[in-house]
Amino acid sequence: METLPTLFAAALGLFAGFGHSWLGETRILIPLYRESGSRVLASRRTRDTIRLVWHIPSMVWIVIGLFLLLHPELAMLRWLAAIIYGLSALANLCAIRRVHLGNVVLGAATLLLLL
Repeated sequence: METLPTLFAAALGLFAGFGHSWLGETRILIPLYRESGSRVLASRRTRDTIRLVWHIPSMVWIVIGLFLLLHPELAMLRWLAAIIYGLSALANLCAIRRVHLGNVVLGAATLLLLL
């Protein structure tokens, strides 16, 4: 019966990945670049690097979610996903210093994978 919690965890990972990318792009990156008068952010290369670094965790969460959907029976994949989702939830909590949708969703995915 480990398949159902794994599938829910995969859905949460996909939700976290797509939400992080979309909301980060529309609510943080675009306004930051538009409103900033910083010489550092004036560089196209710097903006592209920040954008890429922002989206890497989203892509990782999405890929892991897809693999979990395709192979929910693989114990090693579940452990790897639990580690990555768990560390991501912890990093989010430490960075934001409060409860946030991201650390709740990724934390829930982690707990489901550890069932």
